[in-house]
Formats: sequence, structure tokens, C-alpha cells
Amino acid sequence: MDETIFELPLRPAAEHPVELEPRRVLGGPPGGPLARRMSLGEPVLAPLEQPEGERAAVDRYLLDTLATHDFFELHLVMTLYPDPGEPFEDAAMGVSLTTPDGRERPIAWSLFPLRSAVPVKVTNNVGINAKLGFAEPSLAHNTEHSRDDVFVLGLGERESDFEWRLRRTRAAELSGVQRMFAVVKARKGTPFEMTMIVSASVRRSRLGLSRFRARLPEVIRNVSWPAR
Repeated sequence: MDETIFELPLRPAAEHPVELEPRRVLGGPPGGPLARRMSLGEPVLAPLEQPEGERAAVDRYLLDTLATHDFFELHLVMTLYPDPGEPFEDAAMGVSLTTPDGRERPIAWSLFPLRSAVPVKVTNNVGINAKLGFAEPSLAHNTEHSRDDVFVLGLGERESDFEWRLRRTRAAELSGVQRMFAVVKARKGTPFEMTMIVSASVRRSRLGLSRFRARLPEVIRNVSWPAR
């Protein structure tokens, strides 16, 4: 377990209900949109402020990096509302970081959660370690579950395009509040933009598995730094 050198408090975000629009898949079942099944929080993107007393604990390599790059905290939240007759089978949240001039793109320096067989409970904060990664004491690698029983998986660490994939398992339904976090690394003084897409699959009693993409309001789909 990585040692926590400071804690990242949760930041409240305004949530918006989103409609799930069917994705037209060849050979897939027909069906209309779904309403009142998902809401998303407005992404919270802010400079990662370290307490002054903790700067000396940061990894020595990162102290040099801090001279040329800034780090940001990104908070994302998805709420899935249960329906026993039409449960969510999976959901995904993808993020792409770009710069207007096409120069060095920001990257997801670290992601939370990375991998867990059960829903990850986050209360008031998450821990940050000396490498500005997430200390992950709550991630479950339960030996009673098979390798395929992964509830949440983070992909794309150290890349500009990253995502989280969530999946219903034998042990856990896919419902309720799901929180995701990233530490973003960006070159100093370079504005950048974040674009998000969200998708989900629902098992409909008469139509089988139906795939959807969320219709996102602008305040969720696109976020700029500095804020416009």
C-alpha cells in the first residue's frame, strides 16, 4: 500500500439528469431512449494544491517536473438509478485531453479507481502519495472472485485519452453513485480542453441487451482550463 502524504477532499458538483440514446448496432435490438436512469456531475477541474508542509515529501523526480508542468485534480461522478426489470450491464466514462494549438497534450498522471472486484466506497477524501498517484487501500482484489469479475477498471493512465469501465458482476449490481478521479499533468501556461463521452448497456426484458450513449449537456461534455 502506498503511503498517503496528503488527502484530496471531495468537491461537490451540480448533477444533471441525462437521457440515454440508443446506439444503432447492426443486428442489435430496437428500442427507444431511456430517461431518469442516469445523472452526471459537472466535472470539477482545479489545480492540485499541496499543503506546504507536504511538498518536501513529494518524489524527487516530481520536484523537477513541477518546474515545467502543473498538476490538476479532476473529479467525476456518475449516478445510476436501479430498475430490477432492466438492470445496467455495463457503463463507461471516457475523457480526452487536447490543446488548442496541438502542442503537448495533457495526460492522466494517475487514475482512481484502477481496478476493483467490488464497488469502491469513497467517503470524504482520497489519499495522494509521494508520486502524486492515488493511495488505494480500498481496492478489492478478492480471491473469491474469478479474474473476469472486475466491477471497475481504469484504463489510459499516463495517456491523453483515458476511461473507466464499470460492469455488473455476480457480486455487485451496477447502480448508485460511482466516483472517479484523475490527477492531470499539463505543461505550465498551456490552456487545454477536456471532452467527455459516456455510454452504457441495459438488459431489457423483451429486447435483450441494448447499448446507449448519454446525451451530455455542454457543461459536462466540454470543460476548458482556464475556465471560459
